[in-house]
Amino acid sequence: YLGYHQYDGKLPDASADGIQREIDRLKSSQRMLRQFAEAGLNETHRLEREVLLFAIREELFNLTVQRRPWSDPMNYSWAISLQNYIERDYAPTEDRARAVIAASSAMGRLVGQIQLLLEQEMPRTWIETALMEVKGNIEFASKDVRVAFADLNDEVLRGRVSKAIDQYVAALTKQQNFLESRLVQATDAFSLGEARFLQMLADTQGVR
Repeated sequence: YLGYHQYDGKLPDASADGIQREIDRLKSSQRMLRQFAEAGLNETHRLEREVLLFAIREELFNLTVQRRPWSDPMNYSWAISLQNYIERDYAPTEDRARAVIAASSAMGRLVGQIQLLLEQEMPRTWIETALMEVKGNIEFASKDVRVAFADLNDEVLRGRVSKAIDQYVAALTKQQNFLESRLVQATDAFSLGEARFLQMLADTQGVR
């Protein structure tokens, strides 16, 4: 909950173009970090460089090898959750309410992008787990998030939160229906396979 909060309420771009831009950004950062000669870095900076490179390799593996935005509906669990905005009082209630309004109002766009991107056939266990998460988020928003902002002194802001939560629930209900429809074509093909498993160990854990 520390750090920059100017991004609160902003959802990721889950379109194909948005994901490609993220891949390009990660590769550019990777090239930049590799340009730093280890001999010119002290021990702390070498460690920080390696940590960043590992993080980039892991994200690139998820995006380009495992292709999670296309194959795994759980990939979006963090993006559709409102939990962070009410779990702790990291900012004034009014500020967190505005973040919830922004995120909830844009959830329909994100859900639409997710549905366009996800493949027709996905592993059954991934769909079922994503469904549990979506249903949990709907219940959480309908109950806990409403309660968290029920005592706002600003009546207009309180009304905007309530309307935004309705939009959020409507968007996630569409996602629930979408995932349920994909169960018909669900598969049991969730294994990485030997080659990709070994690549994952190398890219994300440094095990070769």
